[in-house]
Amino acid sequence: MNREDINNDISDWESRIHPDDRESIVSIVEKSIKTDKPYVGDFRMQHKDGHWVWIQGSGSLIESQKLTDEPLRLCGIHQDISYRKQMEKELEFRAKHDCLTGLYNRVELEKECQEEITRARRYQHSFSIFMIDIDHFKPINDTYGHLSGDQVLKQFADFLKETVRTTDYVARYGGEEFVVILPETSLIKAEELAERLRVQTTELDVSLQQTTLKITICIGISSYPEHGKSYDKLLEAADAAMYQSKNNGRNCVRLASCHNDA
Repeated sequence: MNREDINNDISDWESRIHPDDRESIVSIVEKSIKTDKPYVGDFRMQHKDGHWVWIQGSGSLIESQKLTDEPLRLCGIHQDISYRKQMEKELEFRAKHDCLTGLYNRVELEKECQEEITRARRYQHSFSIFMIDIDHFKPINDTYGHLSGDQVLKQFADFLKETVRTTDYVARYGGEEFVVILPETSLIKAEELAERLRVQTTELDVSLQQTTLKITICIGISSYPEHGKSYDKLLEAADAAMYQSKNNGRNCVRLASCHNDA
């Protein structure tokens, strides 16, 4: 960008700021003017070719009208921090997501479940949880290798995200186990959705370099508050139901046993 591309006017500067950032950075600059202290703020500005660039702007008031204190001139620096912002975004994503599948990780799963418990308690509604395990996963690793096993996990994770409702929350719990939180979903409705997911999984073709596989899953279901009122109890109940499903021949859905949880 050349000097002739920019008008020496505050309105020209403001017009180049991203609409979502404009109010915030203008407020920071106005506060700096009123307090006569330097400002620093991050915001996006539009490049002359149209794309948005993250900027860290810093500066201070250097001249004002003597009689009215009306600001006349600011002096500052704009530094391109797009790379830093991209790195921050990637680090934030990695902290919340499973590195293999891109699904939410266990830390975010627990956080979301705690929030769902709070909402369910406040509004007196239920929600349900699926604990899902891919059947006979160890033989897949033993036969085709761990890289192929990773491909199975990735493709099933993508399928799971596409198959559940947009309001549902999907996480990888560990290994070949996955958890789905179904907000405002009764046990009866959850069982219906789980059976539909089980059947759709049997129709999934998992593509590997050497071959195409068919997989099946076991699903254990627990619901708030029938099977627990805490994250640990709900996961424990869904996990027990899932293992009951595995012991009953796999490729099936089982409901958790009811118990009291203070």
